[in-house]
Amino acid sequence: SPFLSPMFAIVLLFGTVIGMKIIFIIQNFIALQGMYLLARYFKINKIGSIFASVIFAFNGFFFIRYTYGRIYLTQLTYLPLIFYFYLRSKEDWKYILISSLILVISIFEGGAYPFIFSILFIGVHSFFELIFKKNKTIILRNIALLLSITFLLGAVKFMPIIERMNYHEIYENE
Repeated sequence: SPFLSPMFAIVLLFGTVIGMKIIFIIQNFIALQGMYLLARYFKINKIGSIFASVIFAFNGFFFIRYTYGRIYLTQLTYLPLIFYFYLRSKEDWKYILISSLILVISIFEGGAYPFIFSILFIGVHSFFELIFKKNKTIILRNIALLLSITFLLGAVKFMPIIERMNYHEIYENE
């Protein structure tokens, strides 16, 4: 349920249909901006960065989800921003706060799967960095900060999710 999301205020103000269209536009703008920043971080030129951001933001994956009303995966539009700020946290640990905040917003919007995909993506990237890079303490610090800050900021949503994961209909009859 996305009632904790800042975007939910848009639905309350404009109604469901118009509010969801506005959220769709905002999420596509976030996807454009996030992928552009991420591409620029990897030293891709401006034209290539614009091209990458347009392809990411306007691919069929997000549009088909909105068309069918299955918006629970549209929080993946935040993934480039989450990853960008995570990468920037190697230079300054304060960027991990922004990455954690975006992760919390993702989970507040009701998207448990995009949150898991984001954590998995960052985890796999960090695993390979631990193998091939020398700054292991910075990588471990950033992962620990990301997970702990995200869990603390989103505890109001994580605790019911964890409780629900322990419940299953099979055990109800016993």
